[in-house]
Amino acid sequence: MRRFCVFRRRGQRIYYEWVTSEEASQYKSICLDSISEIAEVVLNHEKKHAKDPRQAYGSMQEQVTDLIRAFRDIEGKHVYFSAKLEKTQDETGRILYAPAMPGNKTGQ
Repeated sequence: MRRFCVFRRRGQRIYYEWVTSEEASQYKSICLDSISEIAEVVLNHEKKHAKDPRQAYGSMQEQVTDLIRAFRDIEGKHVYFSAKLEKTQDETGRILYAPAMPGNKTGQ
């Protein structure tokens, strides 16, 4: 099995375009490992460019959500996402597990 890995801070679009190209048609599976780390890299980049660092969290959440949806919706490919695990407890005492992301709302 051949594997191909690419991650560039600002190159998610380049990778998506390659994955959906004719050249990549030989690959049936795609893995993004890990979306938690991708979110951290996006957040760090956004913090450097935002006037108010709190704005960076909203921008990161939007970009990561768009990225996940774009890859999820690729037709004819198996797409696997991995993420760090976050364990929380709700108000009724139930233990909940979700992807860990910078800021609390992205993983929900």
